[in-house]
Amino acid sequence: MVHGMRGDDGRRAAWVRLTIDLGADPEQLAGCLLGWPSVFDGLLALHRDDPAGAMRRLAVDIDDPELYRAIGSWEYRPWYAALWAEAAVLDHHPGAAARVERSRHAARDNPIAAAIVERAAAIATGDREKLVRLAITFAQLGCPYQQTRTGRIAAASWRSG
Repeated sequence: MVHGMRGDDGRRAAWVRLTIDLGADPEQLAGCLLGWPSVFDGLLALHRDDPAGAMRRLAVDIDDPELYRAIGSWEYRPWYAALWAEAAVLDHHPGAAARVERSRHAARDNPIAAAIVERAAAIATGDREKLVRLAITFAQLGCPYQQTRTGRIAAASWRSG
């Protein structure tokens, strides 16, 4: 994911290959059932301004028990839910508002994921002031990437609004 966010798809592919060589099932990596691959790939798609791609990677409903069957995947649920909501909002999905509401519950115990859900809500309603406050929240949480991303989204909403 990080190599992809830095624009180095060759290194990203090498890490994916290493993951497979260490025993990960390529079909599971491509699916949503492990939790973490879809979270990392969804985050990368959003970083690349590809909400439709994020929607494809985050295609399983947050309450589908299959999503969290793999050992250790449950801890990714708040992250998955947050990105699931944001992708829907940015992709103008008809169920985006419902996804935001449902994701609030799923992300409630993770302050960073909860803030991402609130960012999705602010994007959906065009609440620029809330986006600015959320950028500050991300800074307080020690999340410079999310702080910067939120600032960019807020700036873009000012230009388009």
